[in-house]
Amino acid sequence: MVTGAFTDPIVTRMRKLAPRFMTRQIPAATTGEAVVVGIEGRAPRVIVPTEYAAFFYLRGLLGPLMDRRFANDGRLKSIVHDAEQLTRERQGTKA
Repeated sequence: MVTGAFTDPIVTRMRKLAPRFMTRQIPAATTGEAVVVGIEGRAPRVIVPTEYAAFFYLRGLLGPLMDRRFANDGRLKSIVHDAEQLTRERQGTKA
């Protein structure tokens, strides 16, 4: 579903800064099965892989920490700037 994104140079740069477990590809069959089980069980949410559940439940605490990292990490700022510039180029707009 998002395999093409993993070939994008900007995504590659972001993946190098993130923990490996957060950037691995999850087979569509795995996520599809989880969605089916969730629907059948009327689950309020489906989280795949399951280790992401901790991030979901702690998002109120982790969100501000991630915001701070994005604001202060020069490498991340550079990647975001490049992604925004590429988007503008693709849309034919100027900075």
